[in-house]
Amino acid sequence: MRNASTQDQPLVIVLADEDNVCVACQRIESGQTIVAKGESFPVIETVLLGHKVARRDIAEGAEIIKYGAAVGVATQAIRRGEHVHVQNM
Repeated sequence: MRNASTQDQPLVIVLADEDNVCVACQRIESGQTIVAKGESFPVIETVLLGHKVARRDIAEGAEIIKYGAAVGVATQAIRRGEHVHVQNM
């Protein structure tokens, strides 16, 4: 299954296998389905280019992992497909 994308550009990329977020390669509208490392799931809310999307459910207080390293901590529970940004990390 391929991402629906603009001009064959993927919707998201995963920078390291252990990441619990992926990065939007373009604007992704709420309800669009993305594929990250072979797993497909819908995006819960619109995500802008360069922003993070949760690949898995992330518990409040858990580390946000990007590039294989912690880049922040979840300040609330984050659902798979949810935008991960200053409002919840």
